[in-house]
Parts: sequence; structure tokens; C-alpha cells
Amino acid sequence: MVNANASAAWIDALEALIGAWPDTVVIAGPGSTDLAAGCRRAGAPPLAAEGSGLVLLSHADAPPSPAAVADLPRDWAGLLVLRSAWRHRTEVGPSLRAAARVLRAGGRILAGEMDVARLMETSAVRYPSRLLFSTRPDLAAEVRATTIGRAMLSAETVRAGFGDVDVVNLEEERGAFPSADAYWDYARSGGWPTLEWLSPGDAERAVEAAADDLTRIAPLGPVVDRVPFVATTGIRR
Repeated sequence: MVNANASAAWIDALEALIGAWPDTVVIAGPGSTDLAAGCRRAGAPPLAAEGSGLVLLSHADAPPSPAAVADLPRDWAGLLVLRSAWRHRTEVGPSLRAAARVLRAGGRILAGEMDVARLMETSAVRYPSRLLFSTRPDLAAEVRATTIGRAMLSAETVRAGFGDVDVVNLEEERGAFPSADAYWDYARSGGWPTLEWLSPGDAERAVEAAADDLTRIAPLGPVVDRVPFVATTGIRR
């Protein structure tokens, strides 16, 4: 889920990166439709085509039914956004190289995923979904093994052919809930992105196991659901 509040962090980073919106923008990954809608409200080009997890915004003609970034024309886009557009760290390099092929020289990229290290090292008051890892340390180890860290993401972006590479922290604010109970209903319904690593049965048991911890960190008032992301920016050489 990438609602308007969650999209705001990405759009702020994009506007700092580009200055003005280019004529063609590619947005890939889960939540691309909502993120693209936020970009359009901020001044990006109109919707040109949309596929599963891929949105093209352009004033020019676009492929009518895009399936993947790798299928797009070479040297076509001025800006490309990859938001959690890979399932495993081994897919990061190929994803960035595909993006470099699609971007024209001087085109910009913003590519990132959930910052698992920051999530695990920060208080659950800030990131309540980290409570899942408190109840499932085995899952924490697995997630660290499959996600990419800051240094590796930066290195892969350089290797893909981007210059002026920088690493930025983003924080999606996905919603504010008036009480721990209201937040817990949201968590039970699958709101935590960390649940993606578990089967439905295991996810339900893990959420219930963390209920007492959540009650202790939010006994008096609202709970804000935030998710940290780490991303790289760069310019196609």
C-alpha cells in the first residue's frame, strides 16, 4: 500500500532530484499506481500506459501494455523510479541495469527498498512493525539475508552505469490510528510490510504474539505507522 501520505516522501525526493518533471517517467514496483497518481498531482506528465506494477507517464507515445522495465524502448525515459521492484538482493543489479538501458543519457533514477537495518535498529515506537522481528528472530535473519544494504545498493547503482550516486533515507507514513486496538486491526489485516515474508498462518500467529508489546508502547494514544526506506539517486551516464 502506498497512500497519499506514503507517496509524499518519494515525491519530495524526486523533486529534489529532478528540478522539473521530464516528458517521460517510468514508475515500477508495488504501489506504482498510487505513487504515479501522486507524481501527476505534483506536475508529472499524464498517464500513458499501465501494467502490473509498472506505470508510464508521458506526453509522447508509449508501449500500450508494458509488462516490465526491461521491455521498454532503449533511451526512452527521463526519470525512472524503482520502489521495491525486486524480491531478492540478487535481482537488484539486473533491475538497475535494465533501468539504465531505458533511461536516456542524463536521465535520473530513484531506486530503493524497505530499510530493514534501520527498521530493526530503531525503537518500535517509531516503527511499530519491527515488533514482528522481536517475536521472530529467525525471520529477522532471513530478511537481512535477502534484502540489500546501503553500501551494496550504492555500489550496484554505480556498476549499472549511473554517476553522481547518492544514498537517501525515505520514510513512508502509511496512516495514523487513534488507539493501539485500531492499529492492531490494521496489522491483522496485513498492513505490516514485514508480513510479506510469512505464510498467512504464520503471519497471523506472529501478529498475535506481538500484541502485548504494542499495547505497552502505545498505551495512551495514537499510533503512527511508518516504514523506512533506503534509496539511491543517480544520473545515467
